[in-house]
Amino acid sequence: MKIISSLEKFNPNYYYITKNEVPGVLVLYKNGKKEVFYDRLSEKKKKFSWEVFEKIVKGKNVEVDAKNMNASKYIKIKKMAKKVEDISEELFRMRAKKKPDEVAKIKKAIRIAKEIVFEVGGEARVGMKEKEIDRMLKIKALERGVEWAFEPIVAVDENSAIPHARVGEKKLREVLLIDFGVRYKHYCSDISQVFFFGNKKAKREYERLENAFYEIVDGLKECETGNDVHKLHLAVFEKMKIKKMPHSIGHGIGLEVHEFPRLKEKSKDRISRTVLALEPAVYYLGRYGLRFEREVFVDGKGRVL
Repeated sequence: MKIISSLEKFNPNYYYITKNEVPGVLVLYKNGKKEVFYDRLSEKKKKFSWEVFEKIVKGKNVEVDAKNMNASKYIKIKKMAKKVEDISEELFRMRAKKKPDEVAKIKKAIRIAKEIVFEVGGEARVGMKEKEIDRMLKIKALERGVEWAFEPIVAVDENSAIPHARVGEKKLREVLLIDFGVRYKHYCSDISQVFFFGNKKAKREYERLENAFYEIVDGLKECETGNDVHKLHLAVFEKMKIKKMPHSIGHGIGLEVHEFPRLKEKSKDRISRTVLALEPAVYYLGRYGLRFEREVFVDGKGRVL
């Protein structure tokens, strides 16, 4: 049997299978039967308790979603069950291919995020602190009734050369990099955009980076795996004389910001019918960094959402 818990936190695997937002523990039996035991504070009749649960798992071979289960629950189940196996990766693969309704939700999340990012980029001014711009992003998300999918990256000038820069007190002079996404009906977006307040050379280079993005998208029709996408981006970068990045060309996205497929060397993850966040970038430590990130649905060729 399989056990997938959503009691500790929102579990995308639990939600994907049950479409249920009420926290609980899902039990999938080998005969295909499904059973959900809900949080004790919910209005549902079937409540989770260790007494009932022990009768179900005692002496059985159990498969668990260990990534989304806290250590104490895992240890208790391990003591009760005959054997415990982690199936987290199997569940990630299950969610990789996106159904039309999932693509539609991701697309809506992208549209909202782009609106916010370009509004903020248009309102940002030289002398503004990173923290001020970060606050603008979050306020605009709340005004639209959505939450940010991850802690935003707002990095100016030298800080933009740090891929995962933390928001601080630095004041904007010439280059503003925003990496931002929202959740819409649990589905995520993740876009990066750079705005310029000077530095024409960096702006011209950014246009070249955007061209690299679309050339990679055009080449997706020849790709089958994450490794193929990795090799494709290296070939495009070499052709366009763009220096290598310190991170992968991107990642899958859906109920989580980072999902399968993995777009890296030796990745055998299939990319058909997945949504990819592609993020070609270039970084010059001590000067500035540039990153252009958008989502693409791989439906036989590659469709920018």
